[in-house]
Amino acid sequence: MIDIAKATVRYRWASFVGAFLALALGTAMIGMMALTLTATFGTPFSGPQRFAHATEVVVPRGFADAVLPPPAALPADVVARLTAAGPAVADRSFGAQTPDGPSGMTGHGWSAAAFADYRLTAGRAPAAAGEIVLGGGSAALVGHQVSVTTPAGTQDYQVVGVTNALWFEDAVFFTDAEAALISPPVNTLVLPSPTAGQSAAAAGGRALVLAG
Repeated sequence: MIDIAKATVRYRWASFVGAFLALALGTAMIGMMALTLTATFGTPFSGPQRFAHATEVVVPRGFADAVLPPPAALPADVVARLTAAGPAVADRSFGAQTPDGPSGMTGHGWSAAAFADYRLTAGRAPAAAGEIVLGGGSAALVGHQVSVTTPAGTQDYQVVGVTNALWFEDAVFFTDAEAALISPPVNTLVLPSPTAGQSAAAAGGRALVLAG
């Protein structure tokens, strides 16, 4: 049997090499597919997130109509025209880290919370400059002072409310006025009831209107 195998390799080496290469390539392809499928198992659902309940959102337009995420901001004149043409909610996203919180926490104005699935589980909405609401925070934190580090520096805020936790971010909500002071640029503009004037104002190639 061994002599037959040796003879086969000696006189039919081309067929042997071809079969070996086909087997090796097939094994490599199966291995790559398995690795790809394994990597997707831990990937969170990439469906609607912060603007799941928004009718239309206006975001900065990138190359080939790509959506530019924060810190990219909408041009100030586009924001002014859109807000003058109809109701609009300015959304700002910026770093807002607490000492005991998870890394990568994000700050927003409170008005933006209404367009996601955030809901108060304890306390109330922020109403003054020194008040915040913690996304996914413990109800025991309500009434306590928390140090928050933002692009404007580190400051103590009073926790007046907490919301349910959402998988895609760890949020800190400020009043809209405080968020504008911390991070003046508008990253996204939400149009609750878009008007024809706003559609015209968004045109011009520097903004992208997303709906649905």
